[in-house]
Amino acid sequence: MDIVAYLRMLRRHWKIIMAAIAIGAILGAASTLATKHSSPATRTYYKATHTLFLDTSSIGDSFRPAYTNLDQIAVLATTGDVPKQVAAKLGGDVTDWANRIFTVTNGSTNTLDITCAEPAADDAVKCSDTFAQELIASLEQREQARFNDQRDETIRRLDQIQTQINDLDAQIAARPANLDLLLAQRNSVVNQYRLSYEKFQQLAAQGGPASILSTLQSAEAQPITKAEYDYRISAGQLGENRQRADSGQTQVAVPDGGSSTARFSGPVSRGILGGLLGMMIGIGLAVVADRVDRRLRTREEVEAAFGLPVLAEIPTLSAKQQRHPGILSSSAPLSRTAEAYRAVRSSLMFQLATSTHHTTDGAFVVLVGSAGPKEGKTTTSANLATMFAETGQRVLVVNCDFRRPTLHQFFDLPNEPRRVFETTTPGLWVVTDVTAGPSGANPAFVV
Repeated sequence: MDIVAYLRMLRRHWKIIMAAIAIGAILGAASTLATKHSSPATRTYYKATHTLFLDTSSIGDSFRPAYTNLDQIAVLATTGDVPKQVAAKLGGDVTDWANRIFTVTNGSTNTLDITCAEPAADDAVKCSDTFAQELIASLEQREQARFNDQRDETIRRLDQIQTQINDLDAQIAARPANLDLLLAQRNSVVNQYRLSYEKFQQLAAQGGPASILSTLQSAEAQPITKAEYDYRISAGQLGENRQRADSGQTQVAVPDGGSSTARFSGPVSRGILGGLLGMMIGIGLAVVADRVDRRLRTREEVEAAFGLPVLAEIPTLSAKQQRHPGILSSSAPLSRTAEAYRAVRSSLMFQLATSTHHTTDGAFVVLVGSAGPKEGKTTTSANLATMFAETGQRVLVVNCDFRRPTLHQFFDLPNEPRRVFETTTPGLWVVTDVTAGPSGANPAFVV
């Protein structure tokens, strides 16, 4: 089936489609009332941001921290020991707490924002502050452990060098032949001892690692929409809850508008959506109805079903034309209907010219019939007879409808059985009724 056939099919079943659209639109608009009565009141969610400041100005030369990059520190906030410590303090699942925070680093201001989203304002503040505190504590523990390891390593190094010096002194005291070489080695080892001792003194003077991460602003709760809350939680679940807001970059905007469901919460929008869904359902029903319908509608279908050629196609009469019978071949000679009957007349005359089957007196008989009532037999007979008379031929129209004879109405004639009437059309005569009895009699007993 080509596109034209589909369009014709949709036109035939347009009532089904329009009904489905109307029902869909009404149900869509009415669903807003059910939503208003069934859905709970809009809930408010909160977020709280704790801002940390990274200060690297106090870092000494003797001991440099391992974590001086904001992006690395942000990773520690969402993974590792920090979420575990938060879960231990506040209770709950470690992964769930890690999904609730959102970190934003700014290299221009050396700040790290830790934002936590919660249904309650107090919980959001507590979550954000706890993550910031545990992050600072975790960094301090890591750096303290590194400082202790470096200090202990320096002490062990001093002990090793002192042992080497003692061994060299013992050898020098014996005045061996390679005394000069031993003295040179001792001077080199003493220099190593001096450098290590200076490093140890610097570490001792520093007293411990410098704290480079501090609170710039504690958390304060702010109301947010459910859309933003859902966005932050889903971003944490996908591992996309770490962002940068440097001066040369644009921070990814967190949506603060309504969700897709909210956009279709009004009666108009839901009515439109329901109408679209109804249209799709209506088209599907139209296709099903067309498949179930076994009537012959096209020239190709008729020719394939009967194995006979179609001479012409007569346009369907309008409701007004069906209520008021008339001969369109005369009243509208230039209409499509008149041309269609002319095509039938020409085809029949061609068949007459090429056929050997005709009456002995040269008369050409055309029988018009159909399988059921009100299918256009009388209309076709009247118009076709007028078209034959139009060519100058003498035509006699005989009404053989024994049940509902209406041929006289087309020519505005009385219905008198077995009488020949002359019409206003030159060369055209009509027998309005061939029965001798009343109309509607049993055709088997018509005399």
